[in-house]
Amino acid sequence: MFAPGRRKPARFTSAAAALLVACVLAGCSAGAGQSGKHLENPAAQSLRIPTAVEAARMEMPLARYTVGLADGRAINAAESRLVAQCAARYGLTLAPERRDGGAEPGTSVERRYGITDRKLAAVSGYGMGDKPAKRTAEPHSKIPEYLRTAILSGRGPATVNGRKVPDQGCSGEARETLAKRAAPSRDQNLALSLMDESFYVSQRDPRVRKVISGWSACMQRSGYDYNDPLDAAGDTRFGTGKTRLERDVALADIDCKEAVNLTGIWFAVESEYQQGQLAENRAQLEDASRAGRARVVAARGILDRAGS
Repeated sequence: MFAPGRRKPARFTSAAAALLVACVLAGCSAGAGQSGKHLENPAAQSLRIPTAVEAARMEMPLARYTVGLADGRAINAAESRLVAQCAARYGLTLAPERRDGGAEPGTSVERRYGITDRKLAAVSGYGMGDKPAKRTAEPHSKIPEYLRTAILSGRGPATVNGRKVPDQGCSGEARETLAKRAAPSRDQNLALSLMDESFYVSQRDPRVRKVISGWSACMQRSGYDYNDPLDAAGDTRFGTGKTRLERDVALADIDCKEAVNLTGIWFAVESEYQQGQLAENRAQLEDASRAGRARVVAARGILDRAGS
């Protein structure tokens, strides 16, 4: 479910993240500076830690400012519909996107700290038990690949079949069309950026490092050598659930999470940081959230008009 690498927000920079970790280790109190108001962490003395193994029902404080899974699928479907309409102008017919059945993360937490679904792990190991969405050209679309690339991305000939191709192709035109129908926002991905930051900072928090060490020791007693749950999930041998080894490791992973309450502790610590981020960025988050909701409304309107 976690996707690092997004642009870092100005109000919570990498330097601020490093300062936050340093203050946690050193026991800093209030007065850390404008960018570190939330370092005071008044909840630190009474952190509420849920007992959690499966995280499907858990949700981060900042998650309410992001687009949900169903709404995100609607936005993607609307953009796909707009891309198909644009591509048709150049003689390229696209099949609608289809997603085969299977499991998906239910919340922003479900796979944030590694796997938690025991039933899925017993069958699919570290896999999600589904197949990726696919869009393919219809068999009767006789268009060379280089022209298809130009139509969809704008990389290639500036005109196709006598028509000028949008600068960023039909994909760029679709994004712009949807954006024009929704409310503008200075940073519609602010909540996701902040969630990236809170993840990295919480990962280095001494309370989380302690419980991760406990998890690693538990895994070693089971015969598996991993520093943390994300190392196990990232094992290049895993991801399909086809081997007994993968399924055994996945189940041991979940057993060890339960033994040390890794998911509950990490969730509580990261939530504490997010409450501080929320307090500092509330106005911007509300603005981005309104823009996100408007984007969803625009997307569903496109789908309704198309009969999807």
